[in-house]
Amino acid sequence: MVFIDMAASKTAKFFGGVALSGTAKQKKWAEDIRESVITSSLDQEYIDQLLTVGGIFNTSKFWIDNRNVSHEKFIPSDICAELNGLKELEEKHWEFLVRTNPTGEKEKRRNEIRQYLASCRFNLSGFCGVSL
Repeated sequence: MVFIDMAASKTAKFFGGVALSGTAKQKKWAEDIRESVITSSLDQEYIDQLLTVGGIFNTSKFWIDNRNVSHEKFIPSDICAELNGLKELEEKHWEFLVRTNPTGEKEKRRNEIRQYLASCRFNLSGFCGVSL
């Protein structure tokens, strides 16, 4: 049985954060990561944004996948900009990726999305809406 670290949960709750989604084991690990980010030298405005913007910030997966990103890079607007760039690329290529088209064309579109993901500072691959 995995126990959630209540200290990490309480820290996030104190700053207005909500519980993370995921398994009990993922939540415990992600809560510890999130706590270390929000208790680092981040500006209070960034803490508020990280904890209240919702979406991927409320998933254990996001925090675990980005555990090696230095804390000072956790600027919500930067993360959202990268995520919006990914969504724009997916929308641009959606027709090619979901319809029956020549495989080479699909692969070319997938590669463009993969290259974008590789250029991001944050690991957003798990939040990609299309199969890569």
